[in-house]
Order: sequence, then structure tokens, then C-alpha cells
Amino acid sequence: MAAYPVHTFLPVPQLRGESNLAKWKLGVLQQAEYNDLTAFFESNVSEPTGDDAEKKLLWRRQRVHAMALMTSTISQVKAQLTAAGWRHDGSVKDPKVLWDLVCTTIPKASEQSVPQLFNELIRAKLDYGTTLQNFNARFYTVASRLAQLDVALPPKAKMFLM
Repeated sequence: MAAYPVHTFLPVPQLRGESNLAKWKLGVLQQAEYNDLTAFFESNVSEPTGDDAEKKLLWRRQRVHAMALMTSTISQVKAQLTAAGWRHDGSVKDPKVLWDLVCTTIPKASEQSVPQLFNELIRAKLDYGTTLQNFNARFYTVASRLAQLDVALPPKAKMFLM
């Protein structure tokens, strides 16, 4: 019997918000794929029927493992998830439910920052000691962030603000 090589993955990063949501999702899904858990993130996997105790035990372990991949890395966004209806008391046991909640809640939470981003663009100015390159990089970072939130500025508006 050929043994599978042992791979050590980098740990799934702590989810801080939308700033690292894509990296967090990638880390969770890579771990899930390696451990044959992807089905738990794609759909609600129901418990196997019948009397096969080994299949039921494997299902329970995989389900807990899938939940642990997420719950161990979302402590910094618990307040947002709780406000969206998640109870972190262990009552939610389906990984798909938590996955969907994270994927819908975290981007919405960042929508609250749209007014601050607009204010930053409107009040942008080249301070003494700031290079034009740094100013330009910050301006386009904020404009790109707004575009990610589906509030893209037309090119003429960007030129006017600069």
C-alpha cells in the first residue's frame, strides 16, 4: 500500500473582514479539498442512512472538521456574524450554513465604509512631504475599493477629484 505524502499547509488565516476574505476563503477551501471536505462547503450534506456505523462516524468527524476550519479562524468577526444571526454556542452544526453566512455577511459589513471612502476621495490632497506616487497609489486604492463595493466612479470623476 502506497502511503500518501504528508503535506503541511499554512494555517488558515484569521478572518479580519473583507480585507482578507478572499485569502481566508482560499485557505479554508484548500484545507477542505485536501481533507475531502469540500462537499460540506458546497451543499448541506445529510447524515448517511442505514446501519453503517463507520459511514456515520466518518460523516460526523468530517462535519466537525469542516466547522473547526471556520470557527477557529473567525473570532475577529464574531460581532458581525452575531449581528447577522449566528449563535456561536455550538447550535449551528452545518458547515454550509456558517460558510454561507460568512460569505454574505462580511462583504455587507464593509458596505458601511462607503461614506468614509467617498469622504477620503473628496478630501484627498497632496500633503507636504507626501510624494505624488504615494498620493496616487492611495487615491486609486480607495477608488478600487469603491469599485469592489459596486460604487465605481466614472473616469471623468476620478480626474476631477485628482
